[in-house]
Amino acid sequence: MVEEGDDIIDETLYYFKSNMLFKTFEIKGIADRVMLYLTLYTHQCLMRLQGVNKDQAPNKLFALAMESFVCPGEAGFPLTSFYPQATAAELSSWREYMKQCRVELGQRLVEKVFLYPEPSGTGNKHWLQFSKERLMDKALEK
Repeated sequence: MVEEGDDIIDETLYYFKSNMLFKTFEIKGIADRVMLYLTLYTHQCLMRLQGVNKDQAPNKLFALAMESFVCPGEAGFPLTSFYPQATAAELSSWREYMKQCRVELGQRLVEKVFLYPEPSGTGNKHWLQFSKERLMDKALEK
């Protein structure tokens, strides 16, 4: 359950499984846009965790977080219709904020996939199964 004091990453991970089943996603504000992007990023992380053990997972997800990624308004960004036009300065701020979110989300996701409810070397199948799903038929990588 999302509690007082939880941040957008906690909320994204808490609602991830149910959000992945949506065919549409209603945007009511900036937080919804961030959650939508982070949901797609979580999916991308789960795709990268396929066949990875708990010792390799943190490094794999940190490397993914540091990879170059497309921003709203750039060619190839899958959520263009959900984001308004932005200035170069706004995109730069967005990129830096998302990089921080990607790193933090990766660290917390490793805990969920490999350590909760009990330590597992192979990963929690109830999380990893969502690597095969697509939110609104969109993904950050094919």
